[in-house]
Amino acid sequence: MLLAFSGNPPNGASGAPGDVACTNCHSGGTQDIEFNVLGFPQSDITPNTVYPITVEIIQNTPDTDANDRGGFQMTVIRASLPSSSSIGTLASTDANATVSFFNGRQYFEHNNGAKFFNSQDTIRYTGTWTAPSSVSVLDVNVFATSVVANGNGVPTGDRVGFYNDLGNTFPVEFLRFEVSKFGDDEVLISWVTGTEINSSHFEIERSFDGIEFEKIYQTESKGDIYSGGSYEWYDALIDEADIIYYRIKEIGIDGSSMYSSVATIKPANRNTDLIRIFPNPVAKNSRITIDQIPQFYQEVKLEVLDFHGSKFWEQTDCNVRDSKIVIHPEFKQSGMYYLRMQFGDQTKTLPFVVID
Repeated sequence: MLLAFSGNPPNGASGAPGDVACTNCHSGGTQDIEFNVLGFPQSDITPNTVYPITVEIIQNTPDTDANDRGGFQMTVIRASLPSSSSIGTLASTDANATVSFFNGRQYFEHNNGAKFFNSQDTIRYTGTWTAPSSVSVLDVNVFATSVVANGNGVPTGDRVGFYNDLGNTFPVEFLRFEVSKFGDDEVLISWVTGTEINSSHFEIERSFDGIEFEKIYQTESKGDIYSGGSYEWYDALIDEADIIYYRIKEIGIDGSSMYSSVATIKPANRNTDLIRIFPNPVAKNSRITIDQIPQFYQEVKLEVLDFHGSKFWEQTDCNVRDSKIVIHPEFKQSGMYYLRMQFGDQTKTLPFVVID
């Protein structure tokens, strides 16, 4: 990494997958050295945002001869594609640091003027990382190595530090989550993931008000850091519910969790706006068809009222077949009438005309 204070670090020495580390050249262990990379977001990452970063090298043993010098190299890659090129854009804001490129990766590193400790216990390098325009996965993985070289002209006696941060990795990328009716009495719940990093299992949660959710199913994770999985499960359709809410809860191997978006389904069509009477007008002795009754309603209470609102005819528990009911009230007089329909706790009234 830093040998006899000469030059930049060698290419690809960040410790990331496919790279070497400072220990390839320097020996002396990791004792009495702390190494941190600060400034990377630990939760949501905003696309195209510039994040200030600081590389911090700390040695706990005093630099009595003022010869100790600290250098580093770091890169940022996708945790889901550890052999890939770097993600985002690194830049230096420090006269003693620069940015280099090697094998499709970008590296932030010390330059020829790597900093002396000069009896201080900490040296810092500053730069920035600009998030990419698309960060749907948010699986940013920072790899870095550092070295404190003692200036003796040989690689022995130097101390090496390592840094690897998965703190802003979202363990699962949900590519698709859907719920749909399956047949007359089931709900198909399906989801697909792009990556599953340190994921233990998934839980399906259901709610009838969109607020209080309960666990109804659990399945083990199928994917890994390189690929995701495809899942489906069938829930019993509960016709009595107006809306059913579903969401997926992912549980990590460390007990942490994250949720998918919420998907909803309406068990049955209860829209009575399209119900019609025909024929209308209707002859006195003709049958009346009530059409386009929602399939959810299997029994309906019917009443026919005259123009003054007096009940002329009534029938309870009328069976709905093929979304229709046919009735034959046998009117004695022509004029305006009203058909009142009761669907559970809903009531709908339609006018119609009887002619001779």
